Amino acid sequence: MGRWSAMSTGRGLLLLAVVLPACHSFFVPLPSLSPPSPLWLRKRTGTCAASRNSDGSVGGDPRHSMVKKARDMSVAELKEELKARHGIQPETSDKRADLVDKLQKLRDPRSRQSGAHGKSGRKPRGIGGGVRGADPAAEKSWARFCCYYQKQLESLGEDALGEMFEALLRPLPVTFRVSEVREVGGGGKGTSLTDRRLEVRRKVEELLSSGQDESDAPQVNRVLQQLEWYPNGAAWQLNLTPMAMREAPFRKLQEWLVGESEAGRIWRQEAVSMVPVLLLEPKPGMTVLDMCSAPGSKTSQLLEGVTAPLPGERVCRGAVVANDADIARAQMMVHRCKALRSPNLVVTCYQGQSFPRLQVPTSHSHLPKVTPSARETSPSGATRPLAPTLLGGGDAMEGSDANSEDQQGRCGDEWRNVSFDAVLCDVPCSGDGTLRKYVVHEGLVAPKMRWHPDRGNRMHMVQLGILEKGLDLVKVGGLIAYSTCSLNPIENEAVVAALLEEHGAAVELVDAHHDLRSRGLDTLPGICTWLVPDKNDVGVLFDTFEEVPQSRKAKEQRKAEGYAGLVESDGDVEERRGLYKTMFAPEEGKGMCLSQCVRILPHTQDTGGFFIALLRKKSPIKALRFSVHAASKQRGGGGEESSVEARDGSCKDDGDSDDEDEDDEDEDEDEDRTTYYSVREVAGGREVLDSMRDFYQLSQDFPESHLVARSKRMSQIRYVSPEVASLVQARGSDGSSLTISTAGILAFQNKRWEQDRVRHRLCMEGLCAIEPWMGSRRKLRLGLDLYNQLLTQRDLPLDQVPGAESLEVGTFACSLETGQSNGGGRDPWALVCWRGGHKVLLFADKQESESLQRALAERGDDGGK
Repeated sequence: MGRWSAMSTGRGLLLLAVVLPACHSFFVPLPSLSPPSPLWLRKRTGTCAASRNSDGSVGGDPRHSMVKKARDMSVAELKEELKARHGIQPETSDKRADLVDKLQKLRDPRSRQSGAHGKSGRKPRGIGGGVRGADPAAEKSWARFCCYYQKQLESLGEDALGEMFEALLRPLPVTFRVSEVREVGGGGKGTSLTDRRLEVRRKVEELLSSGQDESDAPQVNRVLQQLEWYPNGAAWQLNLTPMAMREAPFRKLQEWLVGESEAGRIWRQEAVSMVPVLLLEPKPGMTVLDMCSAPGSKTSQLLEGVTAPLPGERVCRGAVVANDADIARAQMMVHRCKALRSPNLVVTCYQGQSFPRLQVPTSHSHLPKVTPSARETSPSGATRPLAPTLLGGGDAMEGSDANSEDQQGRCGDEWRNVSFDAVLCDVPCSGDGTLRKYVVHEGLVAPKMRWHPDRGNRMHMVQLGILEKGLDLVKVGGLIAYSTCSLNPIENEAVVAALLEEHGAAVELVDAHHDLRSRGLDTLPGICTWLVPDKNDVGVLFDTFEEVPQSRKAKEQRKAEGYAGLVESDGDVEERRGLYKTMFAPEEGKGMCLSQCVRILPHTQDTGGFFIALLRKKSPIKALRFSVHAASKQRGGGGEESSVEARDGSCKDDGDSDDEDEDDEDEDEDEDRTTYYSVREVAGGREVLDSMRDFYQLSQDFPESHLVARSKRMSQIRYVSPEVASLVQARGSDGSSLTISTAGILAFQNKRWEQDRVRHRLCMEGLCAIEPWMGSRRKLRLGLDLYNQLLTQRDLPLDQVPGAESLEVGTFACSLETGQSNGGGRDPWALVCWRGGHKVLLFADKQESESLQRALAERGDDGGK
C-alpha cells in the first residue's frame, strides 16, 4: 500500500509539472480578489484567518456574538451603548430584555428586511438584494469593491483609502433643505426665506429637546448641524441614522420632517446631491434642461432658482424642462414637485441621449430675445443671462441637424430653434457611491451586495451620449453640469475626457473644484490616470487600449479598426460589455485639466460619494457621434441601468383630494395626450375665458396666453409661464410633436355642479397663480379661529362664515386675515372653497390642511401677525 501511494504521488507531481506550464500559456494569471489585508479591512469583511470558523467558512451569524455580549453587560452599560452608538435614549420603563431586544433589531438587519426599499420592493441598481445580514457572496463583492478602488484611487494613500472604506460602512446622516418656492411673493411676516429658515431651526431644536433630559441639552447642537457651504444657510444635517430617527425620542421629529416634505416646505435630499445645481446657479427667467430628472430633488432646486418674477414683473418667467426616460419615474417626480406649485415646469419622456432639438413658432412674440452681450458675470466666471433666451440669438441654429441647409430652409420664418441657458446631466450610473444609504448598522455590510466593475463599463457609452446631447442643446456660453453618484473613473473622468477629445474646440472645463472649496466644501480634484477593468475577468486591469485583446473590445470598436475575425456568440451582450477606446485615460500633455473636475468622497465630510464636472460651450458642435450610438443601443423606456438615487422614494396617492384628480379621466381617448393647446385658440375657448373673467373678476391685464389645455374639451386648464406656453407647442427638428407628460400647474377644472354658473372651478394647485389677479367679489378673509375651524372640520354652515351669503354659488378664494397686504404676490394662506346653498366646503386635501395647521401652530396664536 505504501509503495502504491508513493508511485501515485510521483506520477501526480510529474503530471502537474507537465500541465501547469502549458496552462500558463493559455490563461492570464488573476490577482487575488481579496485586497491586501490591513486590519481595518479584515475586521469589516471577516477575511482574516482569525475570523474563520473551524470548518473554514468566513464569519458567522452576527446575532449570536451580539446577544452573548449583551447578556454579559449591565443595564447601565446597555443603555449607554444604545445612547452612544445609536443615538437612542432608552425609556425608564425598559427592562433588560427590552434593551437586549433593541440591540437585536439594531445590529441584525434581518429583522428589518421587509420594506427596506419602500413599498415597491424594487432593488436599487449597483447594490443587489434587500437589506440582509452579510453572507459570503456579499463579502466577496465587498472585497472585490475594495480591491478595485485600492488600485483606481491609489494616489489617495492607504490611510485615506482606509477612512473611505470605513465611512462607506456607516449609515448616512439625514439631510434636508428649506424650500424657497412656497415663499416667493408671499406677503406677511414669516414668509421670507430668512424667517422660514429660523422657524425650521427653532422647530427642529424644539423637537430634539423634547426627547432629551436636561443633562443632554448640549446634544442638540451636536445633532443639528447647518451646512455652511449651502447658500443662505438653508440646508441642514441631522447627525442621526435613519434607524435612530424611527426610535424614541426622535420619532416626532421624523413625523414632522415627513409632513413638511410632503407639503413642499422642506426637501429631503442628500448633501452632495445639492452641489450640481449650485454650480449652474439658476436665476429667474432662465430656461434650463434637466436631462435625467427623476426622482426630482435637483429639479426642485432648479425650479426654486427659476420660479420668481423678474424685477418689475408680476409673471414668473423662464422654464425648467425635466426629462426622464421612464414614464413611471417621471410621474413620481411630478408628484414630488407638485407641492412647489411652479408654472415653470415641463415634464417630458425621452431617452436623454435622443432628446430632440426643439423648435417653437416665431409668432410667439412675447418671448424676449437677448443679444450675446446682454449677460452678467457670476463670481465663478460663468456668464449669466439677464433675461430669458428661449428663442436663441446667434446660436439658434446649433447642432448637426440645425446647421444643415435644408433645416434652415425648412424653418424659414415660421419656426426657430430652442437654446437652453443651462443643462443638467445627472446621468444614470452604477451608484456605488451611495452604498451608505443601505447600511443599517456600522461595521456590517448590511446589503446583500452584488458589485461588479463591469457595471461602470456598461454605462460608459450611455453616459457619454447623454453628455454630448446636452452639449448640443445648450446655447453658446451656457453651462453643462455632469454628475454621477459613482466613484468609478470609467463613468466620471473618462466620460469628460472623451467629450473633450471629440469636441475640444467647442467646449471647455470650468474649474469647479476651486469654486466649491471657496464655498467651504471639502472636495478633491479629478484624477488624470486610471485603469480599465476587463469585461469578464475582474482581476485584469488594462492601462492602455493597446493592451486590450481584440476579443475584449466592443463590436463597434472592432468594426472601426477593421477587425472581423471574431465570430459573435451573443452580439448584444458583446456590444454592451465590450471595451471602448474612450474608456481609457488620455495621453499626457493633452492639457484637458481633469483636475478641475470634482470628487467628493464619503470620509471627507460624512457624505456619499459623488462626481461633478462643469463645462461651458464655446461654439456650436459640428456633428454628433456618441449620442447617436448610445440611442441605438437603448430602445424603449428607461435605461438598462439607473442610479441608486433615482430609485429613492415612491409615488403616493394624493389622498382624498376634493379638487385635483390625478390627470384627465374625462379627456377624449382618441386625442393625443402629449399635445397642449392654447385655450384662447381652441373652439369655444373665447367664451370660456370670458365667463371665467366675469365670474372670478379677473383683472384686465390677466395673461390669458398662459392658460393651456391638453384636450380641446378643456376638461383641465393649466397655468404656465410664457416660455412654457411656447414649449408645449414645440416640435422636434423632424416635425414631430413634443412628448409631454405634464406642464405648469392645474388652475381650473371642468366639474360644474348644477348650482354653478361658470363651467370651470378653481383648483388648489393653481390658486397661488390665479388669486393675485382675482377681484374682491370672489375673495373672503377669515379670522384665526374660524380659519382654523375650517381647516379642521372642512365644511362650515353658511351663516357662520361672514360675507359668504353675499357670494354667488361656486368656488372662491378664502384666506387668513393677517392685517397685512401681500403686495400683489402669492398669499401663503389662500384656500379654495365652494359656496353652496347651505354650506361652505373646503376644496383642499387633508395633507394641505394639516400642513397649514402646523404652520399656524409654529407662528403662534397671532396667526402670523
